[in-house]
Amino acid sequence: MVPHGRAPRLLVPVVPRAAAARSLRRFSAAASARDTIGRLVTSGFVDATGLAAFPDRIVVTGSAPESLASYLSGVLDSEVTFSIGIGTARVNRKPVLQVFDLRGRPLAFVKLGDTPLSRSDVSAEGIAIGQLAGHPWRELAVPTLLHQGTWNEMVVLVLSALPTSPRQLPRDQWVVPTTAMRELTTAFGEPPRALDGLPWLDRQRAIAAALGNTVAGARLDQCIDAIVSASAGRTWPIGAWHGDWTPWNMARGNGHLQVWDWERFETGVPQGLDPFHYTVNAVTRRSGTTPDTIREGLAMAGAEPGDLLGALYLLAIAGRYLPLAEGDRGGDIEPRAQVTLDTLVNWLDPPR
Repeated sequence: MVPHGRAPRLLVPVVPRAAAARSLRRFSAAASARDTIGRLVTSGFVDATGLAAFPDRIVVTGSAPESLASYLSGVLDSEVTFSIGIGTARVNRKPVLQVFDLRGRPLAFVKLGDTPLSRSDVSAEGIAIGQLAGHPWRELAVPTLLHQGTWNEMVVLVLSALPTSPRQLPRDQWVVPTTAMRELTTAFGEPPRALDGLPWLDRQRAIAAALGNTVAGARLDQCIDAIVSASAGRTWPIGAWHGDWTPWNMARGNGHLQVWDWERFETGVPQGLDPFHYTVNAVTRRSGTTPDTIREGLAMAGAEPGDLLGALYLLAIAGRYLPLAEGDRGGDIEPRAQVTLDTLVNWLDPPR
């Protein structure tokens, strides 16, 4: 357990130690200089000396022909071992594995859907990666789908490993990758159309109608009506969005922008939503989630109060968070859901 059993962040295999070392060499655009240096130093130390400095262990004894390692060995045609990331407790947490061969060479990343919500998310990402595969990306680098199946009633998604570089400049996480975002949304471009009758907007209405919290559902539906009314006579370019594009879901390197975690990918949406998600999440991660920080993030992406594209982004996120707040571990996201809905209501009818 790394760094220790009191607060483990990563489970790494004791052997081969090259796999343990390389488990620590995963970098994103959100990594601070201190975090990057710490990972490199720790990785080098483990590669040279092993895991003696990390004495806390989880020991698995015996053998099983139907183990997860055996399953993945068959999928990847190589005997494997893996590390497991220990993420923050949250409504959509799922096991994520980095898989290595027995020489410690990285082979793949694996996501396991072990709850109803995570099974849905993992399956959705598999579909999304399949949709992305047919495009000749210039700016983007996306994982390749290697396998999708089931093991012990869990959905298993095996994706190629994107080799991230430690050369991530912390200040660059505040630079919105608009060129790559534009490449993504226009790759799935559709003719402009009005919002009223757009299937994506109909789905937002269905989400509002299905909420157990009828007060929140009514408020969300009223916001949809206000957006449709304000956009009367206007058409919108339609495309796709990643849906969860943040500094920690990407890395810069080799002339491309490597982007992962595609389970929220959607087509048939108004173009231009990803920049708002990027800036709002960067600000709220730093300063907490409040109406002011959400508005600050929207302003960083060029939206002013009342801006309809900003309202469509808030609608998409409120419509994502509010149903999650009514499910398992909903308390983890309920405050953020309510703040997002409140911000949307005030965004459409700002104080005078």
